[in-house]
Amino acid sequence: MDLKYIYKVTPNYKITSLIRDRFFTTPTTPSVGNLEAGDILVKMADGTLVNNAINIGQSILAGDHSLWTHAGLATSSTMIAEMNGKGLQQHSLSGENSTYTYAVFRCNYRQVAMAADEVNSKLTFLGNKIVYNGKGAVSSLFPSIVESKNKNRLNAVIEKTLSGGEFGLFCSEHVVFCYLAALEEENAIQLIENDFKFAKLKMQDFFNKEPAYYSPGYLYGMLMSNKLFKYLGKWSGMKWIG
Repeated sequence: MDLKYIYKVTPNYKITSLIRDRFFTTPTTPSVGNLEAGDILVKMADGTLVNNAINIGQSILAGDHSLWTHAGLATSSTMIAEMNGKGLQQHSLSGENSTYTYAVFRCNYRQVAMAADEVNSKLTFLGNKIVYNGKGAVSSLFPSIVESKNKNRLNAVIEKTLSGGEFGLFCSEHVVFCYLAALEEENAIQLIENDFKFAKLKMQDFFNKEPAYYSPGYLYGMLMSNKLFKYLGKWSGMKWIG
């Protein structure tokens, strides 16, 4: 019996977690500058029907970080790649997404983040073959012990879609997929092969579960505790707000 999990789904813990995430989570040092391609953006619930449903689902089944209901990957200082019902989309952080609040995380290895952005570009090139995985979004709310493995996943997706098939992802699954696919690419790893610390790392040190098991709330909590990523603060309306 996992007593820690049981505690996380108690009402007292849920309330404490929500208050902490909204008001008392701040970066070690105030952030400056712009977003960078490869930054991970986890969106705070915006009060819409879909976001409220995700919030409630995460609260009931996971208990922790239910405030965070969506995720995407920055592709520039002003754009975000994100999955929604229309598939893989590019949206403006200074336009239609400017009113949303995001928690921003940056990988300590810039080359890995850039490689993740490149994976996203390749998925974007596949167009409407990348579809929203609604069932996966629901199943991600349940705990998993399935570890991430090297699957040559990007080539498998390209081959499937070029053969006429589709490939489904939900929001936070897309983010983790891009990073794990990047870590599988030998060219990306060669960029930092002379880094002694990086040489000791495994892909599981970045993301230890398969992409389908990362709900937005779970992704937020994992990134907060992962020393390979830095929490930069909250971003909204093209500026840092805390």
